[in-house]
Amino acid sequence: MTEEKKYELTEETIEVDGHVLHRIRALKNLWPYASVGDLGGFIEAKWNLSDKGNCWVGDDAKVYDSARVYDNAWIHDDAKIYEGSLVKDSADVSGCAEISGCALVSGNATVYDAKVYDNAKVHDADINDEAQIYGHAEVIGENVYIFEEARIFDYARVGSPTDHNIFVRNRVQIYGHARLGDFAVIIDDAKIYDHAWVHDATVEDRAEVYGDAEVYDGAMIIDEAKVFDNAKVYGCATVEDRAEVYGDAEVYGDARVLDDAKVFGDARVFGRARIEDRAEVYDARVDAGIRICGNVKISSESYHPDGIKIS
Repeated sequence: MTEEKKYELTEETIEVDGHVLHRIRALKNLWPYASVGDLGGFIEAKWNLSDKGNCWVGDDAKVYDSARVYDNAWIHDDAKIYEGSLVKDSADVSGCAEISGCALVSGNATVYDAKVYDNAKVHDADINDEAQIYGHAEVIGENVYIFEEARIFDYARVGSPTDHNIFVRNRVQIYGHARLGDFAVIIDDAKIYDHAWVHDATVEDRAEVYGDAEVYDGAMIIDEAKVFDNAKVYGCATVEDRAEVYGDAEVYGDARVLDDAKVFGDARVFGRARIEDRAEVYDARVDAGIRICGNVKISSESYHPDGIKIS
């Protein structure tokens, strides 16, 4: 049986990047995008827009090269889909968005005024406000929001089919093989890279998490703080200012590391402990209620006498 055509190419043409594109006209009702006789956007050839499903190219949107639009996807406004990219399922690409390279946009993804290119994949997530997803990066999951000039690239993975409520915005960079999971909030110039993993935690300002570090369970890394190597920060702990946690150190349980303090080696800082000023803790345990400050250096199982216990 011959497949029923849902649109035709009109005589109205434009040239884009050396390609001649034709405006399309609907030949059947394509709810909710078009009715019979409605003019749509521009495509180069029939292979760019499937006759199956209700997928549509509307407004002044453009699809060309080997790019394909399938299923119920909607390309509209001034969006451009080109090279070997694929948009399918119920994806919505709009504004001045660009999908190119061999990128895949699928599921219920929304891409608005953003770019997805190279071999990147976006599934179900919302990408907007000049964000860019590229390289071999993957952004996957409902309630995953990437916006405001954020960059996700290399082999970074944000979300999964079971992850939700991830927010990345304001010039953030996620790259290398870094991962973001459930309830991660990464904002304001922060960087997550190498093999770092952040989930159920906040990293903001110019903070960095890298190496094989893991930040989770309500932890906050803020200001210009750094967590790296194999360090772990969790249990509502906070690392802030210019503090650093690295090596195999762990900071957890409402502990705070701040100012220019450093926690490293096999150190464990937990409870309501505070490491501040220019203090250093390495290969030692500092537990609930202990404050280490000044230029103190702690390097054993005992506490330095200058440590002050918080009542």
